[in-house]
Amino acid sequence: MGSITSPVAAGVAPASLSPSRRAWLRFKRNRLGYWSLLIFCALVLVSLCAELVSNDRPLIVRYEGQTYFPMLKDYPEKTFGGDFETPTDYLDPFIRERITGGANWALYTLNPYGPNTLNYFAKFFGGKTDLAFQRFIEIWGSMPELYLLIIFSAVFAPSISLLLILLSLFGWMGLSDYVRAEFLRNRQLDYVKAARALGVGNAQIIWRHILPNSLTPVVTFLPFRMSAAILALTSLDFLGLGVPPGTPSLGELLSQGKNSIDAWWISLSTFGVLVVTLLLLTFMGDALRDALDPRKADK
Repeated sequence: MGSITSPVAAGVAPASLSPSRRAWLRFKRNRLGYWSLLIFCALVLVSLCAELVSNDRPLIVRYEGQTYFPMLKDYPEKTFGGDFETPTDYLDPFIRERITGGANWALYTLNPYGPNTLNYFAKFFGGKTDLAFQRFIEIWGSMPELYLLIIFSAVFAPSISLLLILLSLFGWMGLSDYVRAEFLRNRQLDYVKAARALGVGNAQIIWRHILPNSLTPVVTFLPFRMSAAILALTSLDFLGLGVPPGTPSLGELLSQGKNSIDAWWISLSTFGVLVVTLLLLTFMGDALRDALDPRKADK
């Protein structure tokens, strides 16, 4: 006699099961969805204990024979040999040296940064240099780009060079955060530490080692930034605030198509040129990214 296989083992929901049970079995047969659920539930459980995984305060501090629990109580900086009564910054190199030197020790979380942590030792130089540039980016980024372009176009004689300069003044901000994050990551890698140990100067480390390996987000997003600049220039030309009259432009063609509804081919051909141009820029950007990726230099 042949072996009898149960309907549940065969992946078939018997009629005697409840509708919810049958639905669960159907869901479980989808392996990708089932494992996604398990991973999602695991992440939810981890997030419930997030403060024990990611926190800028140590779990336990043993300092000069006393035991402290910074996650449960705020301790002033003077407790650990500091000068102020303000809450202790446990990422401060001075405090770290005090609570981990000699017989003292501290048990930090897996990720010693919390959601409100201000890391004053980020980027390559960090400190005041990083803070000054970050504040400049925040101020510059708060300016309304399109309105400023319209104002400058109305004040100065419009030209292609002027519009390119104005677009460039604002186009770099969308990439600065990614480059900063890449610098922050790469400056901690072994090849940078080895270069420092060999006596290589900061400028040479930045230009020869870190910068080439930090250009991946720039090259990746460059086609999209160029596409956005083309669309902005087209919008200005469409509104009559772009290049001087008589200069061939896609925005001028769109304006002519709007004014001549019966000549549908004007708008259709302009739209086609825009789509093809943006697609070509994207494909070329992908090829450029692969070509400039140092990790693929020997492949």
